[in-house]
Amino acid sequence: MSRPGPLFLVLHAHLPWVRHPGHPRFLEEAWLFQALLESHLRLLQGLQRLWGTGHGFRITLSLSPTLVGMWRDPLLRERFRAYVGRTRRLARRRAGDLPSELATRLLDFEADYARLEAWWREDLGMDLESAWCRLRDRGAVELITTALTHGYLPLLRHHPGAVEAQLDLALAFHERWSGRRPGGFWLPEMGYFPGLERILARRDLRWFCVDSHALPGLAVARCPAGPVCLARDAACTREVWSRSGGFPGDPAYREFHREIRADDGEPTGLKPWRIGAGGRSRAPYDPRTAAGRARADAHRFLARRRLCPAPQLAAYDAELFGHWWYEGVDWLLEVLRAAPDYGIETLTPMDWLARGPLLPEATPLESSWGEGGYHRVWLHEDSAWIWPRLARIQKGLVDAAARGGSPGRLGPARHALLLAQASDWPFMLRPGVYPEYARMRVTRHLEEAERRLWAASTGEVEAGPLPLFE
Repeated sequence: MSRPGPLFLVLHAHLPWVRHPGHPRFLEEAWLFQALLESHLRLLQGLQRLWGTGHGFRITLSLSPTLVGMWRDPLLRERFRAYVGRTRRLARRRAGDLPSELATRLLDFEADYARLEAWWREDLGMDLESAWCRLRDRGAVELITTALTHGYLPLLRHHPGAVEAQLDLALAFHERWSGRRPGGFWLPEMGYFPGLERILARRDLRWFCVDSHALPGLAVARCPAGPVCLARDAACTREVWSRSGGFPGDPAYREFHREIRADDGEPTGLKPWRIGAGGRSRAPYDPRTAAGRARADAHRFLARRRLCPAPQLAAYDAELFGHWWYEGVDWLLEVLRAAPDYGIETLTPMDWLARGPLLPEATPLESSWGEGGYHRVWLHEDSAWIWPRLARIQKGLVDAAARGGSPGRLGPARHALLLAQASDWPFMLRPGVYPEYARMRVTRHLEEAERRLWAASTGEVEAGPLPLFE
């Protein structure tokens, strides 16, 4: 049997900017708090412990500027502490109303939340991004970034300077907080258009990822402009993403779609049920059974990977592990721990490129990892109105700069425009996701950008904080 190719595990951690200082509590801020408790902190702690046991592994983590900006924000740090306190009190109160087995699970989660919050506050000093840098410096992780506000680049390509601004500001922000320039770049939503690789090459970015259909028949290729393109492995994707046919749908795992909510509807992550047979979620969750299943699924994953001699890109949203698939953190750690037993080397793309592999030359097809593989998740009948308005504001900024407008004068308008460009808003505008919140957010940012652009053009500059540039 030929030696299996390297396994590139690439996780992308991102959330939209959901800081709302004008409200004492804002429901959507709970997205960040749940991701912290269930994914970001558990992933970091698990990787630290695994590395500390002497198991060598390599993994790549993309951290979006909006996510890091929220991690660093003093207001959101304090609100996270308050959220954990509220959730723990709710768990203790509701445990008295549940059968004993469900009550036990609820109190287990309460204790886990307490330990994680104390570790974040006391051991990490509430400084999660520096802890990731320390793990990088120890050799476990390669850190990369993505576009500043996760703008969907294929639909911004005709807005003069928009793609370049999303990249340049993101790279500068990443270098400020991490101390290093990244070697690779995560394309938001894996959205690629021909010519994007030339923009990446001009910024000395060595590699990027696309979905499997963007490089038919190839796992990896070097673009004529220089950067290396890695195609997501379809089997890795199906096994880990799919709830209907993949690992996360196992009846032993924790049910995601049913939770105990606070009295005001705030999400809590308190989910003491398992998926159950036939998708029913009435049975109590058994963490020991679920942990054993996660380990077994990790070995099934590795057994299939060792049959492939080509490089394999296993690329996922980081929040899949822990938040969407609670046991996914245990699964990932077991994959990293056991990979050498299967003759599989976990590498980062930069590790592999340093070995000088011979690569075919090819240009990817225009694509994304969204439904249908193209742009329809972000360009549809409920979001079509956004894109012409974004283009008009972008053109207004370019024209104002050409007339001598200074960066300081135009900065507030540009900041609002960048927030409006986030791929999250058109995605959430689809029925059944979060259309009301998305419409409110993108409308507010567009109106603010237009108002501030007008004020700058008339000399009536409106001062305002620029948190993503700081």
